[in-house]
Amino acid sequence: SAFSGRLPSAIFSVLGAVGILLLARRFALRWPVLALAAFCLFPLQFRYALEARPYSQALAISIWMTLAFLWLRERPTWTRSFLYWTCIVAGLYTQPYSVFVAMAHFAWLLLAPNHLNRKKLLWTSGAALSLAISAFSPWYFYAHRFWRESIETSHFQATVDIKTPLLILRELIGAGYPGALLVLAAAWIALAMKFRSRPDRLFWILQLACPVFFALLADEVFGYFVAIRQMIFLLAPLAILFAAGLEVLLDRWPI
Repeated sequence: SAFSGRLPSAIFSVLGAVGILLLARRFALRWPVLALAAFCLFPLQFRYALEARPYSQALAISIWMTLAFLWLRERPTWTRSFLYWTCIVAGLYTQPYSVFVAMAHFAWLLLAPNHLNRKKLLWTSGAALSLAISAFSPWYFYAHRFWRESIETSHFQATVDIKTPLLILRELIGAGYPGALLVLAAAWIALAMKFRSRPDRLFWILQLACPVFFALLADEVFGYFVAIRQMIFLLAPLAILFAAGLEVLLDRWPI
């Protein structure tokens, strides 16, 4: 039935919201419920929470993937690496573009200042990412030709062009240009004032940049059209940064 078909998306929407609450607490937001409310009310999130498609599941898995990465960063053990690997594999088999979130994590490890256990962290997280991609490879090589045939028979046109940034901006959270600009303004304030330390700021910038860049690159390579659902993983960092930006504004101008 339509109800049973949509039920997994609704359940994973709730699980994603729980993950956002935990993320907000880990980054010391004073009012984590602001991030929770923003995430739940983003129209794009709400839409896929009601559709019988895998994007709500992929978004929730990407959120818990980030939590698993932060747990791994705290104590880089092989047990926590296995948990991280499980999240990446689950994400790949749900929606392959979710791997771009893990790639943002690894890019952060390469670019961030020295961490106490940086070498071990690179090994454990790198092994999790590499083995997850290896676990997905058999399905990829099997299904790749069917994807190609589907794209060719559907006559899709690759649409990565000068108008693409406007398309992404308009559909970013599903609230048109005004909603996107409002959220991005608060996110910019959070990056400029709340997350002043270079590692934290770089972490969130990569969480925003990698899903967009690699999704556009994949669409260009495979000749597929650009769709905001491919970048739905942006909603998690945007919810956290939006709430953090609001906290800064409330501190400066309580009225």
